[in-house]
Amino acid sequence: MSRARPGAVVWRAEATPEAVAELRRLRESGAAVVPARPAEIDGVDGPLADLLDAAPELPAGSFVIRTSGSTGRPRRIVIPGSAFEASADASAARLALGPDDVWWASLSPAHVGGLALVLRAERLRSGIELTGGFDAHVFWELCAARRITHASFVPTMLRRVLEARPGHADPSCLRAVLIGGAAADPDLLGRAVRAGIPVATTWGMSETASQVATATPAETAADPTHAGRPLEGVHIRSDGDGRLAVRTPTMALGELVDGELRPLADADGWFATDDLGHEDDAGFVRITGRVSDRIITGGVNVDPLEIEHAMRRLAWVEDVAVVGVPDPEWGERVVAAVVVRGGEAARLAEPPGQPSSDLPSALPSEIPSAFPPELNPELPPELQGPRRPKDVVPLASLPRTASGKVDRGVLRAALAERLR
Repeated sequence: MSRARPGAVVWRAEATPEAVAELRRLRESGAAVVPARPAEIDGVDGPLADLLDAAPELPAGSFVIRTSGSTGRPRRIVIPGSAFEASADASAARLALGPDDVWWASLSPAHVGGLALVLRAERLRSGIELTGGFDAHVFWELCAARRITHASFVPTMLRRVLEARPGHADPSCLRAVLIGGAAADPDLLGRAVRAGIPVATTWGMSETASQVATATPAETAADPTHAGRPLEGVHIRSDGDGRLAVRTPTMALGELVDGELRPLADADGWFATDDLGHEDDAGFVRITGRVSDRIITGGVNVDPLEIEHAMRRLAWVEDVAVVGVPDPEWGERVVAAVVVRGGEAARLAEPPGQPSSDLPSALPSEIPSAFPPELNPELPPELQGPRRPKDVVPLASLPRTASGKVDRGVLRAALAERLR
């Protein structure tokens, strides 16, 4: 229980003194304690009386999942089974899925991407390969044994798969590898295509039961800069600032807040996402950033995604995340945290004379006081003016959420503390 850090605990029948003590501890940590049957709350007295919260009325067959937390505190989203069914049908139509397909369950079912593939397999009567999580070497073993046809990765997973590829690797058993969860670098996708991996970009979120738009492998190979077309029955629009909204049969019922279910969509069924982008003339969805990630420096809006794509083209950059940290002159200053390619990363993790106690504990590695001049951190020429990072900070790795996304909140707070 302490490791799970639940948002709600379901109580049923009598509770032992030990159970009551544990329930009280969880209640004090912020978890809701609800009865398995709403009627059981009536007439309860004794040690449980002050612990019970009202149980929200949820339709049968609904799922309560937590969002990834990449834009702040993870939220509890309620998704009806019908939304997952609509998502499975639309995904099957886009990717020509059927009973003969076997999807590697490399994503945790605690998050929407992993849960969706399990429910999709049940609905389509297709197979799932369970290996206990993600391991790049296991992926190639499964390919060699021709045991899988599909997989789902975030970009970091794809990068590790390419790095772990053995010389004799044969990915010809694969029909599609979905890449989502975060913006993927087109150069990374191009490397995967050249390696024979049929990558298919996708854009989705917890609130829409996973996929909103998905490309076929052929569409991604032809142009890796988009996220595909909207799935069947899904409608997309953008407002004047480029913020995307969706109306879809895969929509969640709402968010659980203090025991109440609060709708996410407006009266017309439109849900305003945190993503920025547009549909191009061919109907492909192009994501340009996130509202919560946007940096306002000197009164100018800067989208980190543009800077990250430009910096990943540099030979010495393995990975990069750009955030804005408070600045008395500019409001926010643009800071790029870089994982340096090759053996330099390990050396940078333990700079001489830099004790770890002087650094924010939230970061996964230590930060040197200055970028080593021998690495020559010159930036792409198109990064000029407000889009040019004022600080380039080397890290051994980037902090990530449980679903594999860069935890920008943790990174922003730690860099602000380190650079002030």
